[in-house]
Amino acid sequence: MKNLVKYLIFILFPLVIVSCNAPIPTELVPVNEPADNFDVQVLSPEPSKFVYSNGYDSTGVIDPLPHNSNFIILSGIKYSVNGNVFKTGTANAIFFDRTKPIMNHRRRTVGFKSRYIGRIKFGNDTARVVPARIPIMNAGVRTDTLIGLKYILRYHDKFHPNRIPFPYNSNVNVQINSTMGNHIQFNLTVPNEITGRVRVIGKRSDGNVKLELSWNAGQTGKIEIILGGIPKGGKGVFPLLKFETKDDGFLRIPTRYIQPIPFGRFDKIVLTFIRKIGKKITNNNSLNDNFIAAQSIHNIIFEVQ
Repeated sequence: MKNLVKYLIFILFPLVIVSCNAPIPTELVPVNEPADNFDVQVLSPEPSKFVYSNGYDSTGVIDPLPHNSNFIILSGIKYSVNGNVFKTGTANAIFFDRTKPIMNHRRRTVGFKSRYIGRIKFGNDTARVVPARIPIMNAGVRTDTLIGLKYILRYHDKFHPNRIPFPYNSNVNVQINSTMGNHIQFNLTVPNEITGRVRVIGKRSDGNVKLELSWNAGQTGKIEIILGGIPKGGKGVFPLLKFETKDDGFLRIPTRYIQPIPFGRFDKIVLTFIRKIGKKITNNNSLNDNFIAAQSIHNIIFEVQ
């Protein structure tokens, strides 16, 4: 957070309030005190408008309403739970037509139709074209809505060992052969794989829980860490807080950020480490207004006693 904000008002946490039908008190939380070595952002402010469990743990994209027209994202993804590690990876691309908004029941824009632009290759592999759907809240009910098409290429995972491994610490050539006759080509730098660890200190009953996070330091400048939870009886992971800090291998999250979380309403807590290298293309009219990135994501699923 570049502008210094003295306080954040937690409405802890709107989506959980809606799903559980029980009020949670507003909590005033001091932010970026002198000892802090990170920036923090409260997520999920409008649960009646958006569905926030939108798969950020595999895409690294938190905002449910796309702020760009064109997305091309390579994600190496790792999940750690109960001592087990599961690895996979994807290359995704979706291209929105911002002249075709998608409205909810209150006529508020919650998304955009997507469009087919041609064939896309990541390295030597051609991405598949598949239906694109987004979750939409209508009168408090979640519905999955078809919005058009998207592109996806899946990398190696334990269920498909013959797939190619995710190309950490390399350059991937991206080629777009447009139906309009345009050929777009660029290289995307993929960061080193990130491996995080979480140490829970203190107890909820004592009101002194804090988290010590560590990971293999990298050269990307900064990383993002998202604190979220898996709601009881719900789907997906609901994001609560996003921290941005130096990619130096260590972060301590103080009690004042942890204690207000309504842990009883989550089955598990999820820490998502994201190391990302972005790329901007500004000289191609058909690909301007873009979000292009390669990233390593490590999700650690755990409990806070």
